[in-house]
Amino acid sequence: MSFYIPYALPHVTIGMVTGAFESIFEGEVSVNETIRQDRDTGRDFKLFWINIKDANKHIDFFTQEIKDAGFAKITYERTKGQDRYWKVKLNEKTDKPDTAFVPRILPRN
Repeated sequence: MSFYIPYALPHVTIGMVTGAFESIFEGEVSVNETIRQDRDTGRDFKLFWINIKDANKHIDFFTQEIKDAGFAKITYERTKGQDRYWKVKLNEKTDKPDTAFVPRILPRN
């Protein structure tokens, strides 16, 4: 199964994500990250892509939760008595149609 975290704070590491997913799903977890900047605030944030092989029974519930609600929450730490969590979504590959580039005239505005 393949998932992604569309927004994580800059202090979150691959090790934190791997540890959280391994402790819940008990499978082989591989994680990749990308650092981006918020276009409105200019602050850095991270995106994570998670691939899980040989997961336990919780993966079916987790996947169904994402399909029903659009995302699922996974807590990763507690700060000042509040749980911090990631919103996790399914990483569904979409086939984009091949469109050839066509030169065109752009408007001034």
